[in-house]
Amino acid sequence: MVWAHAVKLAGTVETEAVVKTMERKDLNYEGVCGVIEAFDEIHNPYGGGWPKGTAWGWVAYQWQDGQRVPFWPEQYSAGKKMIIPDWVKQLQKK
Repeated sequence: MVWAHAVKLAGTVETEAVVKTMERKDLNYEGVCGVIEAFDEIHNPYGGGWPKGTAWGWVAYQWQDGQRVPFWPEQYSAGKKMIIPDWVKQLQKK
């Protein structure tokens, strides 16, 4: 999705132009995990709570009581755990 956002900002699908756009400090792509501000020298995204230079992957969320709740990695979980639905538990028993 970030690549598509950068293509839109660059106005082209030409690789070098898109990469330069992704390196801009005003990229500001808003996704489920937060706002990706830009990419650092080794093309790790930063923003959304991750400082520049920090390896960044994804956060696992689940809707709980009408709210989006992060449960992984632990540092972003606020002590919340994934709730396994009953129907999944039934499948696991088979």
